[in-house]
Amino acid sequence: SAIAEAWGGFTGLSALGGLFLFISSAFFLLVMLGTVLAGRPTADTTVAFAEPLEGQPAKRILFDRLGLWIVAAIVLVLIAYAYPLAQHLQMPRFGSPGFRPF
Repeated sequence: SAIAEAWGGFTGLSALGGLFLFISSAFFLLVMLGTVLAGRPTADTTVAFAEPLEGQPAKRILFDRLGLWIVAAIVLVLIAYAYPLAQHLQMPRFGSPGFRPF
């Protein structure tokens, strides 16, 4: 069909992307395996730290709270997705009309 022919090039691009993904995951596993089997042993070293000249400055404890950052992340996600989701939900029909693939 004409639709299948129009998607022919995209199918090739999808196959190429899958090949890149497979090769990169094989290299990743090869590096991980090489690190486990032939990694350099670590030696215990002591690191000398300098003594501070002054005490620590007073800091705001508000920004150290995890709850604040969770609320900020939720608010930002709502701001980012509220309008597109509202537009999508106002569409008369979801998806495509029914068809028989075979």
